[in-house]
Amino acid sequence: MGDILHSGGKEQVFPSPTKVGAPISDIRESIKQVIKQSGVEFTEHDLRRSFETIAESLDISYYTLKRLLNHKTGSDLTAGYIVTSAERMRDASQNVADSLAASMGMPAPKPTNSKAKLRRVQ
Repeated sequence: MGDILHSGGKEQVFPSPTKVGAPISDIRESIKQVIKQSGVEFTEHDLRRSFETIAESLDISYYTLKRLLNHKTGSDLTAGYIVTSAERMRDASQNVADSLAASMGMPAPKPTNSKAKLRRVQ
């Protein structure tokens, strides 16, 4: 099924609602639940579009953003030479999350001394 990135801990960032200890495999049911509870209609593409718009407003690099959205680089030769680390992508994602939290009036998360390590599993 290919490589999947998991956090070094036992908890998943997006846990499966049906399988203990497993990551979520399909967000459609979760989206339905959020729509039902909030009354706000949205799609998976709305989430991607919002993430990309916020990331771009934070001046996150074009190539990091393409990697985060899993967009192909096509014939872009420069992209083939750029190695984007998991740490850089994690930091970019955290910056987007912090921006969203701030826009909702939520307090910024407290910094921790250790960052979760990503390990590659197959």
